[in-house]
Amino acid sequence: MNYLESSIGYITAGAIAIALLMVPGGPAAAQRHSGADVKATGGIVSIVRQTSGRFRDINVAYAEGYVKSLDCISGSAGGAMGQHLMKPALVDGVLDVTQPEMLVYEPGRNDRMRLVAVDFLVFYDSWHANNDLPPALEGQSFFLLDSPNRYGAPVFYTLHVWAFKYNPNGAFAMWNPDVSCTQFGPYGGPY
Repeated sequence: MNYLESSIGYITAGAIAIALLMVPGGPAAAQRHSGADVKATGGIVSIVRQTSGRFRDINVAYAEGYVKSLDCISGSAGGAMGQHLMKPALVDGVLDVTQPEMLVYEPGRNDRMRLVAVDFLVFYDSWHANNDLPPALEGQSFFLLDSPNRYGAPVFYTLHVWAFKYNPNGAFAMWNPDVSCTQFGPYGGPY
């Protein structure tokens, strides 16, 4: 029995999909964007707003291949992230500022989901198979999340971009004190 099979009861569907897509030596781990595009549009937050704004309608996200991967995630002292939808085909070791691997929604009344951020994700082994330095998009460094972790995933890098809801902690902070998972109960999910 391998790690994935023995942990199946504890890993969310999204973490399973991510783990299955992590293949060392897979597609070239490179960034697909140009510096000229960044200067013309005003940076990563502007690019995310322009290219991901259509996902304010969660049905568009589902139609384009995003699937629920994690329940709403609350932090112990730093607010919440929200509920993540992931597009498994994008978890390929390649970072593209116009194609985030995950979309982050804040749950509201009547099952309404509000897009608040995007989350870029790349696995450590996949990234370092082709890169010496840690990943960055438009000069923004990624946060490294070690394993074991609450998601049941291997070591990975992540970068949240709060392009659709102001974050007093900063546009690239992990947690937003103004985001809540209260629609999912006091802990936001099964974690």
